[in-house]
Amino acid sequence: MKKFIVFFIGCLALLAVSTVYGGGNTDSKAPAAGTSSTAWTPDRDFTIRVPYPAGNIMDVSSRIVGQGLEKEYGKNVIIKNIPGANGALAGNDLLSVAASPEEMMAGGIAMFVLAPLFNTGVSLNLDDYKMVCGLISEDWFLCVNTTKTGIKNWNDFVNYTKNNRTLYASTPSGTANHMLFAALFGEAGIKGEHLATDTAARHAEAVLVGDAVCTVLTTAAAATYVDAPGDVITPIAVFSDGPPVQLGSYQVPSVKSLGFDIAFRTFNFIFTRASVDQAAVDSISKTIIAYYDTPEFKAQAEKVNFVPDRSDSATAQKILEDSRDMCKRFYDKYYAR
Repeated sequence: MKKFIVFFIGCLALLAVSTVYGGGNTDSKAPAAGTSSTAWTPDRDFTIRVPYPAGNIMDVSSRIVGQGLEKEYGKNVIIKNIPGANGALAGNDLLSVAASPEEMMAGGIAMFVLAPLFNTGVSLNLDDYKMVCGLISEDWFLCVNTTKTGIKNWNDFVNYTKNNRTLYASTPSGTANHMLFAALFGEAGIKGEHLATDTAARHAEAVLVGDAVCTVLTTAAAATYVDAPGDVITPIAVFSDGPPVQLGSYQVPSVKSLGFDIAFRTFNFIFTRASVDQAAVDSISKTIIAYYDTPEFKAQAEKVNFVPDRSDSATAQKILEDSRDMCKRFYDKYYAR
């Protein structure tokens, strides 16, 4: 809870100075020392669309990134919040203006990977857009309540599910954490029942009070509860294909090591129109990634627990395409039948 309060206060502090990104910076500046040198230069201010209200972590991280763009290019960065329709409103707004490197958007993996599978009315097509760079990426952890269930590891969990009703707390069908449960339980032959909850805090609360046996939480969300007094939430697996991941005092094994090919991370990124010149995209990408290593960025990011993803344009595009293929495979196997 303490981490959440620190995050919330950091969000408010950033919003209090948000005029910096909405036209307050009128001085033309030379590229800041320590950032990338660029051949391409913008001829107008930047606009970054965010498909969530002000104060959301994607909004806050976009505002921080905006500082780096302003310092490098001497142009203002305007954050345009357009929530609704799983990002389709903001995405269509980007398509409504002339393609330009200065016209961008922040988005999440579900926007292009999950929403089109579960909602044929979603009009966003990955081929219409081009990735600029990564913004935030986190692991997903399978978490249980050790105190109420006695489960301490994956083997305990499997044995528990054989003899007990197993409710998992997650958002509804069509979301990332629900699909992870469908994939993992399906591959492991576990029979689970869905307890619908709408936020990470509600997922964790359901596990804490015993309404659910397990849930899936991102790194930042899980860290709030792991090793808390009572030590009732235990991470027993991480949806990755690499070595064990340290979370608090736990070395958490990957689901790959447990025998399941389900590697999936949250992934937020900056993108633009597909027809934008790649040289300009590469310039912006290098500028943002270079800014991630500056003391100024680190000081701002620490206030809101913003751990950046350093994927460049090509890497971000590959992550989206690989995730789309994996989710399509599990959708066809566990949802479309």
